[in-house]
Amino acid sequence: MLVTRILTALAVLAGLVALGAGLVQERGPGPRSFGPYLIVLLVAAPLGALAAGIATGGVRFVGSREREHPAPWEHGPGLFVVPVFRSYLALRDSSAAALAVFTLVGGVALVDYFGREPRPAGVAVFALLGWLWVLGRLSWAVVKRTWVSRRLDEGRLAIRPRSPEAGRTLQVVFEQPVRAGVFVQAVDLTLIAERTTMHQRTRWSGKPRTRTVVVVRRRLRLPIDAPAGPGTKVHVEGAFEVPPDAVDGSGFLRWRVEARTRTFGPDYATRFPIGTPD
Repeated sequence: MLVTRILTALAVLAGLVALGAGLVQERGPGPRSFGPYLIVLLVAAPLGALAAGIATGGVRFVGSREREHPAPWEHGPGLFVVPVFRSYLALRDSSAAALAVFTLVGGVALVDYFGREPRPAGVAVFALLGWLWVLGRLSWAVVKRTWVSRRLDEGRLAIRPRSPEAGRTLQVVFEQPVRAGVFVQAVDLTLIAERTTMHQRTRWSGKPRTRTVVVVRRRLRLPIDAPAGPGTKVHVEGAFEVPPDAVDGSGFLRWRVEARTRTFGPDYATRFPIGTPD
């Protein structure tokens, strides 16, 4: 993909710039600057991780002519299936790819700096702690999503009507096939609406500023408290009462349903953006 190639090329370019800056300071007097290593940690590694995320499907690049979220499609009597935000396995693979990039690129940079500099700068110590924190978060994401994906398949959400309407009931049906034996405590579904409005143009760029606020948040806890075996499905149904004033006001309104399957272990969590019909 072109975007992946561009990001990879930018990451390599940033690495080469940092390498060149490091070679220049090798010839100068005084202690070694941490600046070139910051370029690697703050520019090269994130760009490489983003390219890996797009390549594995966990991050999606949306073109100017593409829809960010497709509208729900009809499935069954009056039910409309809402596409999931991202595949759970794709998110796991993206976390693993980002972990590999940060481990390799950041590890080489930090080992080189701390191995050469007997009195490291304070910013280098903070960068090391931040790098370890990123590795910890990514490692946990990989372990959690691997554990969950071996026991639960991708969740599926259907709604009625096709999109939330002010003052009406939105019925939801959530299903999730079970891969291996797991005890399911409950399924939490949360209906969220965010309104984005434009304000006066900024002084420097001349572009209007945007502001996004949550105007609707409704949560359902649907208890199960039962074991689920392979070949079965987690199945719950519920309904949200959409506030009558939900669509009042100007701006662009985005709806989504966040789902969380609670188990005796890491939870399955994802979201379902409700795209507007054509």
